[in-house]
Amino acid sequence: MPSPLAKSPSPATRSDQFTTLCMLLSLFVVGSSIPILLYTFSFSTVVAFPILLTSLWLMHHCIRIFRIRNMTIPGLWYWSYVVMIFLPAFYVAAGKPDGSVKNSYLFGVSSVLLTGPLGVLAVSILLRLKPVEIKEYFAAAVKERPPSLHQVIAFSVFLLAAIALTTKYAIEVKNIPFFYLLGNVGAYDEVHILRATSFKLLSSRLTYVYSVLRQMGYPFLIMVALGSYLITRRMIWLFLFLVTLCSGFLFAAFSVAKAPVAIIFLTLFLFLYLFFGGAFKAKQLVFSLIIIFAFPVGVILLLQPEVGLRIAVKSTLIRLFDDPARQLYSYFEVVPEYLDYLCGSTISFVARFRGETPFNLTNYVALHDNPSLIARGLTSASANAAFVGDLHANFGVGGVLAGGFLAGFVMQGMQIYLLRQPKTISNLAIYSFVMYGFWFINLSALQTTLLSGGIVFVFMLALLIRIVEAILNISPSDHSIAVDRKASA
Repeated sequence: MPSPLAKSPSPATRSDQFTTLCMLLSLFVVGSSIPILLYTFSFSTVVAFPILLTSLWLMHHCIRIFRIRNMTIPGLWYWSYVVMIFLPAFYVAAGKPDGSVKNSYLFGVSSVLLTGPLGVLAVSILLRLKPVEIKEYFAAAVKERPPSLHQVIAFSVFLLAAIALTTKYAIEVKNIPFFYLLGNVGAYDEVHILRATSFKLLSSRLTYVYSVLRQMGYPFLIMVALGSYLITRRMIWLFLFLVTLCSGFLFAAFSVAKAPVAIIFLTLFLFLYLFFGGAFKAKQLVFSLIIIFAFPVGVILLLQPEVGLRIAVKSTLIRLFDDPARQLYSYFEVVPEYLDYLCGSTISFVARFRGETPFNLTNYVALHDNPSLIARGLTSASANAAFVGDLHANFGVGGVLAGGFLAGFVMQGMQIYLLRQPKTISNLAIYSFVMYGFWFINLSALQTTLLSGGIVFVFMLALLIRIVEAILNISPSDHSIAVDRKASA
């Protein structure tokens, strides 16, 4: 019989136990990669395994990557890169002929596991980050502000602007693909053509604004509204959260693209993870994954009702854990076999600075891999790939090496900046969005994620909301006092 004086494990002990468990699971992942690498035995695979171990050591040294309850921006990117790109890349390469394309592909994929962590290490040394800062940030309570009317008004201003843009978008598009799909289940090609004309091929001066609103604007506003409700427990914030969530969901669902709706719920659950200091249970994680994947799976079932739920779920998982590595291989195959190195032509501001039209590489690769899309009228198809692909296509090996280092440097720089800011609702929402944003470079070019993906703009939106709050917080009496002081001076 246990002693009545026996103590239950302290939170610190439980945290250490959880960290140990995560380390064991990580070692299992590393160990399971051995047969994968042996399956495609070559010089690249022999080098890849020590690279993986070295990168794990570097990341743990900088950010304690095995502490899953203290997940950082580079940490989420790193684990997702290993699972979505690095390990699947060797299965992809196994089915390809030996040659320069295969070697360049495996070199590019593996090199990021060194250059990314080295970028993280460099900025950590430069800004003198101590790993304990991460632990203290998660342990700290969210800073509460006294509830005030000007906060509600400032938020409402931006929410009304978002709803106005959503309304204008619906008027411009007229035939909303989502509503068309609900009335025409199984109309696969017709919906995909409508999807292209409703966004990528939309003739509107506000297309870029719509894209940023969908990718960043609504997710950020939804997180701020939920966080404000959790802090204040005021019904007005609950109402604003529900209105923002519904309008954001509709706007994201309009084009039938699977990612925008998933982004809303992914960022929302990342926000809750940060809000509650990294505490989560297995049931909460499972529930979160079900909500995140519900819309993508639902769209597949509406587009292809004959496939069934099991195939729809499998297709979604393949899209995340197999397609990214396969599409990335196509980038190394197309350049320089079919195209010369593009020297920045895929980067909009670089191409326009040189007086050129930006080259749509994602579209070229999609049609190169699937020529039948042209006959079906799906000529606007895209084959997005991890940021490594765009770096290779533009600048070759040098671009891959420098770009990997730059990505690690930038994401860790933002991580350190956010760690040293007050733990407010707005900063937590930024943290959550940037965490998602750098995860997304596994599926997109780095410059696309930073700009149209919204990482840069999320800081600007948070600043604009604070400015409006500050303006509204200046009462008439404060203004008159300031005028009197100026006159007396």
